Amino acid sequence: MTEEKKLVIASAYFASDKVIFAVRDDGAATGFRVDKVDAAGESVPDDQKMEEDLHSAVEGIKNLLTHTEKLRAVVLICPGPFRTIDKDSHLYGEISHNAEVRYWRKKNAIELFRKRLISEMGADTEDSEIYIYNQAGATAVGEYLHIYGNKIKRSKSRGKLHKQLGNHLYVVADYTIDAALIVEGEPFHGLSTMNVGHHAVIPVDEDDQTLELLQNRTHPERPCLNSLASLDAIKKRWSGMRSEEFSCCTDKSKISRIAFYIAQMLANVILSVSPAKIVIGGRIKDNPHMIPMIRQHIDYLLRDQENPEIYPGYPQINDLDSFIVEQDYRDSGVKGGLHVLARTLIKEHDESNIASFEAYKKGLYPL
Repeated sequence: MTEEKKLVIASAYFASDKVIFAVRDDGAATGFRVDKVDAAGESVPDDQKMEEDLHSAVEGIKNLLTHTEKLRAVVLICPGPFRTIDKDSHLYGEISHNAEVRYWRKKNAIELFRKRLISEMGADTEDSEIYIYNQAGATAVGEYLHIYGNKIKRSKSRGKLHKQLGNHLYVVADYTIDAALIVEGEPFHGLSTMNVGHHAVIPVDEDDQTLELLQNRTHPERPCLNSLASLDAIKKRWSGMRSEEFSCCTDKSKISRIAFYIAQMLANVILSVSPAKIVIGGRIKDNPHMIPMIRQHIDYLLRDQENPEIYPGYPQINDLDSFIVEQDYRDSGVKGGLHVLARTLIKEHDESNIASFEAYKKGLYPL
């Protein structure tokens, strides 16, 4: 008699420099295993990079599985924006034509991954479910659980838990700048995901030549955060400066300029939704001066100028060191993806359990 295989779920996170993948037991928040490899490098033609990274993810997940395990479902944590987040749409899985990571544009990540999965792992994976999720959103979930996990485990009331923890904003400042919001324990979604990289920001002390160089071709008349402060913008601004050079940069005027544009976006979000905490990840924050400068600019932008001792109704601003913090858990994205996937599977297949607080605490319904 053939022994029935244990079901596992998996996530694959496609960062600019790494492909990170993880698996865990289906049905419990245990058995978490994670690994990573370098993303496709400069030697790989741009039109082949996405497929190469998908191949790396399939191989990585395959290597994490044992011969007694079967893959139930996978979530692909991809650069966006996506054409749709409606799972019933024939466009589900397709990256939008205006995605900042160009070699993912107008390709369907789910379809391409499924072909790879069946080709490399066999017919056993034909019925595996595949989903797609936003990178900032998955990381926001992972950070929320990392920061508040012990409180979740100890809490006896979901309502009390939400009152205690409020909400938080996660920002990834990298090749592009993205963000996700957790509101009372739930990832916030409108008709699409947040896209703060295209927030309008006010250029300060920029000459016409620089503004033309950094112009966003999608909306050339409206300077945005991506065009002025992303790693792509940094590279264009200062003669090809890459992330490694920027992380070691000691020129306070350069760091302050980038920090000020990010702070403009954060000030608008704070005034809109008043998060309890802001967590900043991505390679831009690797410069040790970046987050302290963002805090300084937030203080300047939101302080009441007539009454400097009074903040305008936002008490969290009184302690900026604990309000705006650096992401300190490297696997938040891929682990958050597993939790998002577990939640999705319960909602898709067993709606009677989605309100179970015990499932919530175990990670079956993590947010």
